[in-house]
Amino acid sequence: TVESPGAEIFIDGQSAGSDYISQQLAPGNYKVEARRDKHDSDTKDVFVMVGNAEDVTLKPNPRLGAVSIMSEPFEASGAEIWIDGEKTEYKTPAVLELLEGEYIIRLVKAPFNDETISISIEKGQEVSQKVAMSDKPLKGTFPLETVHCIEGGTKVVEVTNPKTGRTWIDRNLGAERAATSPTDEKAYGDLYQWGRYSDGHQCRDSETTSSVSSSTHSDHNDFITTSSNWLSSQNNDLWQGVNGVNNPCHEGYRLPTEAEFNTERLSWSSKSQQGAFNSPLKLTAGGYRLLISGALTNVGSVGYYWSSTVTGAGARGLVFNSSLACMGVNGRAFGGSVRCIKD
Repeated sequence: TVESPGAEIFIDGQSAGSDYISQQLAPGNYKVEARRDKHDSDTKDVFVMVGNAEDVTLKPNPRLGAVSIMSEPFEASGAEIWIDGEKTEYKTPAVLELLEGEYIIRLVKAPFNDETISISIEKGQEVSQKVAMSDKPLKGTFPLETVHCIEGGTKVVEVTNPKTGRTWIDRNLGAERAATSPTDEKAYGDLYQWGRYSDGHQCRDSETTSSVSSSTHSDHNDFITTSSNWLSSQNNDLWQGVNGVNNPCHEGYRLPTEAEFNTERLSWSSKSQQGAFNSPLKLTAGGYRLLISGALTNVGSVGYYWSSTVTGAGARGLVFNSSLACMGVNGRAFGGSVRCIKD
């Protein structure tokens, strides 16, 4: 019997199997060899006698080299080391023993961009690699020209719903904090007209005007009162994805689709205002602004959250009160809450 896990076994140059073999051989001398990729073969001469059993264990020696990996600048130390798409237990700086060959190594550490290098290593070789990791925009960067209704703007604190697996910001845009109750006034946040930029119109005390805008970026911060759309010509792309023309969310976040919001709704313990607050998102009943007058309405009793999904001249949103929660539709001049989902 010959044992050599992971290797192909040869007897007198002929393949006899792999890992483990057991054969009956005529008496005589034999050369037994174990071959394995990126290893030095292990061989043994064996004399087989009548009536005797020979047990042979062969261990091909790995052809190893070493690579020393550092990440720069100093703040990038501790980057995760991934090799050929698989995460390892190592972090920079580290010295890794690897079988000879070619590898793709990726370093991962927030808030830096992932960096990828290719290396080739031979038996007995020592390779040193210093990898410069560049900054990437931090999650929490606001779109240019954003007008904030609270000092410093909304902070980014993430929350994940374990039932849906989706990650969100834990508070409404314009909110000072995550909600402590369904009627937490500091967690109500702003009220946006669908598709409109964060130009100040979303502030709850903004002035009103009845003049609709001819531009996707209005030149004022008034809440535009109208029977349907604040924009003179319909544009369905204003809040579509992270690259939406007027996406008001932080870098890397966007408005949810109707389907994404409805999936969250279906995960609630109850389809109501209390269920909305009891969910990981802790949604609030911040009320809304009427599209005709801009008047604040049903604050503390109704929550209305825009989605990115449009339908005809209107847009879809999540609405709830003390006894129900469903997806609804409103004119785009309606003022609703915004909660951002991670893309």
